[in-house]
Amino acid sequence: MDSVKKHLCDPSALEVEADFRPLPFWSWNDKLEPEELIRQIREMRDAGIGGFFMHARGGLKTQYMGNEWMEAVSVCVREAVKFGMKPWLYDENGWPSGFGDGAVNALGEAYQSKHAELRPVAEVSDAAKTIAWYDEVGKRLPGRNNAVFALQVFVNPFYVDNLNPAVVGEFIHLIYDRYWKELPPQFVGDWSGSSPTSRSFPPRASRGLRF
Repeated sequence: MDSVKKHLCDPSALEVEADFRPLPFWSWNDKLEPEELIRQIREMRDAGIGGFFMHARGGLKTQYMGNEWMEAVSVCVREAVKFGMKPWLYDENGWPSGFGDGAVNALGEAYQSKHAELRPVAEVSDAAKTIAWYDEVGKRLPGRNNAVFALQVFVNPFYVDNLNPAVVGEFIHLIYDRYWKELPPQFVGDWSGSSPTSRSFPPRASRGLRF
């Protein structure tokens, strides 16, 4: 066991074997200070860690995607690459990916998550828009009279409609384009090897029938 530990913690072997080493989610949940970030990266390197995911989490005191955030990411990418480690970008503040820390869904209802529910007329919600009425055998009716079921659309203002290409495009513009433009140029031309790579948390689908 000692020989395995010694081998894993050998900095000279780190670059070759980074793909086979642990890659932890590194929770960024405080004010980001470059000196402290560098210290933690070096501790990870000394422990045989092959890289890390820079992941914004609850408690973050530095503005997500603000100038200080971008500087912190840049510092960490430079430090990791210097030691042959794998720096991974995580593309959201929290999870699931897609809402850009609330910036995308803040653009209005057209960008917000929606789902449809077929409900008994007695359970029709005033908080949703009714788009169709049906009788007991599923025949669509012109109005509420004699209807047994109602098809209603619900809007979730706290997440996004990630089946809408325009919404996904806005997320890419706000997050990925910013990284592409502002990370050190020598690290974004080739997103392989030790260059920063990105991970998305699987987008969430609302209950009911999405459309």
